[in-house]
Amino acid sequence: MIFKASIIKAENHSVWRRAVQMLSTLHEDIKLTITSSELIVWSMNSADTSMSQIRFKRNFFDEYEFQPENTVFGEDGLQQVEDRALVVHKLYSFKTNGKHLSVLFRKPENDNIKSLELAIHNGAACPESLANKLQITIHTENLMLKEYVPHIIPIKYDPIVINLRYKKRFLEVYGSSSETQEEQLDPRLLEIFRKFDRELSESYFNNDIVSNTKRSRDLVPEDEINYLCCNIQLLKNFIDSCNTGATEEVKLEVSLSKLCLTAFTRGVYSKNNDILRNAMRASNTVGTSDLEHYCLFTTTGDDDQRRPPSKVVSFGMKDFRNFINTVAFWRNDQEIHMWFCRPGDPVFLELDKDDLCLELVQVTSSNEDLVPSGNKIKTQTTSPLKEIVHIKLGSPRKSPLKGLTPSKTPSSNETTSPLKPKTLFVKEKSFDADQQRWKNPVRGKRLPDSQEEIPKSLHHAPNEPAFKAQRTQTTIEWGQSVPESANDAAATALDQRDLLKQEKRKFLQNIRNEREKDVEKDEPTQGVDEFGPTQVDKPKGLFD
Repeated sequence: MIFKASIIKAENHSVWRRAVQMLSTLHEDIKLTITSSELIVWSMNSADTSMSQIRFKRNFFDEYEFQPENTVFGEDGLQQVEDRALVVHKLYSFKTNGKHLSVLFRKPENDNIKSLELAIHNGAACPESLANKLQITIHTENLMLKEYVPHIIPIKYDPIVINLRYKKRFLEVYGSSSETQEEQLDPRLLEIFRKFDRELSESYFNNDIVSNTKRSRDLVPEDEINYLCCNIQLLKNFIDSCNTGATEEVKLEVSLSKLCLTAFTRGVYSKNNDILRNAMRASNTVGTSDLEHYCLFTTTGDDDQRRPPSKVVSFGMKDFRNFINTVAFWRNDQEIHMWFCRPGDPVFLELDKDDLCLELVQVTSSNEDLVPSGNKIKTQTTSPLKEIVHIKLGSPRKSPLKGLTPSKTPSSNETTSPLKPKTLFVKEKSFDADQQRWKNPVRGKRLPDSQEEIPKSLHHAPNEPAFKAQRTQTTIEWGQSVPESANDAAATALDQRDLLKQEKRKFLQNIRNEREKDVEKDEPTQGVDEFGPTQVDKPKGLFD
């Protein structure tokens, strides 16, 4: 056996079952990584916009054994990582079907689970039938034994260390300045700083995260990090009070005085502004005094505005609801931590207990207005840190087309386009008259804009013949052209029916001329063909 773990406590059975069910809602496959100190179970949706990870620590299990050196089968899942202290740790990772696991770990009816065992053989004495298989054994109180052997696929573990990056930035922005803070900070917040610092130093994946030197430079906009800590029941009440089944997104807005949580759904409209789906919005607002801790990255210039500065992010509702319902299993006073940066950056939620840690990472919407660029401003970290630091706020994005942006006010020297559009559709009042006339809409001369409503009988365009050009209001033209000859000028006076008659006469005249030529060629043999049964039938024309 390279891995063996067992769970006996009834509470841990419920936690394990809820965790697997939540992860199976993100993706069909669930990935597991075994280490000597914890079992990491995680899943990510197909769009890579939401990820949840649950770390079951060694003391969560009643029995926990991991011997990676005995691995013979499935060596693709075996790997080694090196932490900042140059200590090498061995891991074994694999993935399996999460939908199947959620069904297998479901609580049986009229019975309770007495013990649950997980095992992976893959050793030298492993039979071929158990190679790359996860052995699940369940003992119930009714003396029933259930055994399942789902297939596993060994993989390499690629850790997504957003949790470590956010905690490192949080300590650099707020924790480093707490050493020189004039006013006394909350001892509980100082304990959180020490706890996160200890977690960063003990993590297996801190090689590229933790730095040995403290921050000595000024803050820049990329250093923005906001932190909230509140009771689970506050978020659970928001989920229960809002119609989360009919809403798709959550907007979190926090200021120095209040926290506003909004569940909303955007309206959908057709091209004709017909309502395809109604918009919906429900909000819960609480004061910041109800929060355990909060740290906001704000600027000193925001204090002069009438509206107090606030931080706003929005993210998906479905995964957030599933995560809150899972962590709400503990009804005692449990605190949930939340970190977020600017709109578009991921939001990170964490519930840390003694024997497990639940984490959720979601990508936020980036359609919020960013801080204007190009100014030197002062920033201050508010509640509980209020030290003022100077930063130079650079532009987050420079457009190469900034110098080519046209002015909004029209210039007097600007050349107007000769292709000014005309009305494409006929007005109702002139529709009947146009049906009677049916004039040519292509060859008319366009009137100036100021003379569009003048009757055609009173308007004579300059440099044009004395005849009237009758046309409908629907015109499609490309400027004024000079007539090349008198024939072109005369052709503009003809209406469409006269043109058709003229073309028909020309066509029939050409046919008549061709027939006369054929008759002249056949004159020597015409006498033979005129009489007798071999007479040639010649069709007559319409005007013969």
